[in-house]
Amino acid sequence: MPNIPWLLVYIQMFEGRSINQKRELVQETTAIISKNFNIPPEMIQITINEVNRINNSTNGVLVLDQTANIVNKKH
Repeated sequence: MPNIPWLLVYIQMFEGRSINQKRELVQETTAIISKNFNIPPEMIQITINEVNRINNSTNGVLVLDQTANIVNKKH
């Protein structure tokens, strides 16, 4: 596969992780991919896309509204 210069990895996750957690994630992910695919780490590109929880829904309800409902039920 000499014509394929990069292995691209996209990680989508919620905001809130520290920079150190992201560093560890990309280091360990790169090492595992490099080992399993037998390619040098320099050929692996990882992009982290952080999503604000306000833009997510589960079961047709925005997470923001789910959180509000949980808080309201406790009071």
